[in-house]
Amino acid sequence: MNMNMIKKWKLPCLLLMSNAVFGYNFEEVTPESFMQGLDQLFTGYSVNPDMVTRYLTGLSHLSSGLVDHPETQKILNAFEQKKSATQCEQYDSQTTYKDDEQTYCDKILNEIAGNYLTMFGLDSFKNPYIAATLSYITPNDKMSLHNHLNNNAVMVVLKGELRSLNFDIVSPERQSKVTVQKNKDMWLREGEVSYFSVARDNLHEIHTAGESAIFLSIYTDISDSYDFDTPKGSLKRSQVPTTHGSRERYDAGWSGNQSQKQPQLLRLIIDESGAMLAVPFHPDTDAELPAQ
Repeated sequence: MNMNMIKKWKLPCLLLMSNAVFGYNFEEVTPESFMQGLDQLFTGYSVNPDMVTRYLTGLSHLSSGLVDHPETQKILNAFEQKKSATQCEQYDSQTTYKDDEQTYCDKILNEIAGNYLTMFGLDSFKNPYIAATLSYITPNDKMSLHNHLNNNAVMVVLKGELRSLNFDIVSPERQSKVTVQKNKDMWLREGEVSYFSVARDNLHEIHTAGESAIFLSIYTDISDSYDFDTPKGSLKRSQVPTTHGSRERYDAGWSGNQSQKQPQLLRLIIDESGAMLAVPFHPDTDAELPAQ
């Protein structure tokens, strides 16, 4: 394919690529045509990384075609049977620490889905720059705020409904406390997609309401963008926002999984005598976050 032509791709071209160019409707998706679509999108993005939004839109469009695919439905049906037989939801509700020896729902789902992801080229054996997981969230639960520092990603809901929130850090990232701004707050139903990039909306938080949800996440690895001075992992944010124009902002702190090169987090306090002290900062406790 002519590389100059790829550089000139426009959004409508990407939106139509997975359908018109490969000549199938969503109900006619095959593993081969899906992988062709992935290859085209990765080729275009590698030639012109500035097209990240268009690339992610194309990947979202392509991925939504998997929702009603017979192989997807097989996975969901097999999981429902396993879930009932193992009572994994009960284990999930009783602990926040998932021991690998225990039977918890997310583990069961990904064991069932291993061959499915390979079939569609969504594993590192087929493509070293991509990773994908299926995730299960129990009713009235959440996946806490976290980042994927060196990944662009799309997330498509396969079953149920979930609330997806995306944030950006809008303060210096190497401080013990950061300020995050909420950019997206959406309820996604089956077949609907959200995405984030390395540069925007990379922090996200996921909630369910009265029903469980299953979603597919596809991550593109952009390894050379990793900044080892910035922590990677979960954050704890304040519950009450401040406002900045029409946007909500929250105080947040890193709650673990930090880069090895990240220095110990400290904050300054004034003791009863008026002296200023530097003390360890532990953002995984509510008391460490400033009152609103």
